[in-house]
Amino acid sequence: MKKWFPFLAILLLFIAGFSLWPKEKKGVIVVDAGHGGTDPGTTSMTGVHEKEIALQFALKIADALRNANYEVYLTRTDDVTLSLNERVQLANSKPIDLFLSIHGNALENNDEVEGLQVLYYPDEAERNAELATIMMSHLSSALQAPDRGVLPRPELAVLRGTTSASLLLETGFLSHPEEAIKLENANYQQQFSQAVVQAVDHMIENLQQTQNE
Repeated sequence: MKKWFPFLAILLLFIAGFSLWPKEKKGVIVVDAGHGGTDPGTTSMTGVHEKEIALQFALKIADALRNANYEVYLTRTDDVTLSLNERVQLANSKPIDLFLSIHGNALENNDEVEGLQVLYYPDEAERNAELATIMMSHLSSALQAPDRGVLPRPELAVLRGTTSASLLLETGFLSHPEEAIKLENANYQQQFSQAVVQAVDHMIENLQQTQNE
């Protein structure tokens, strides 16, 4: 046994070192928490501003993506004012694979509508529409939330201006009493984040296949 000890020690050190070897990143993602600072966005039925909900979701999504071996940049990590142009400039300043803008939805004088929406810029290759459909499929399935549509929005500056694939996620309706409370729940935010990671995994594979064709 003694004569094997040096060999076993070297083998164990090799295995330990290999496990600590940095893995290649799956992709580079920018997560944008909508609104912020002097721009509160809409206000929830509970009195919480959209900017707060968006940031809570964005931080958890960023952490979940990093844990899944993505390189992630956030447009903001606290309550600061950012112009649409500043968000776009940050996204376009890096070689990223995907831009995700996080928001809360609302309808005036209607507190019955709830569910998810994914907005996209309608590019000629229809790449964003396909990615939006993948994202919605994962979110609605994992969260058991109503699918309120995958919608083209060519007028949205953060989607129109970014050179990478880009989506805007409407996490739910802050104008719906029950959904508003759910969107403030940390466990639900974490569940949402994990669904985003699963969708992004699928989307990155899709993008890589498209690039290789």
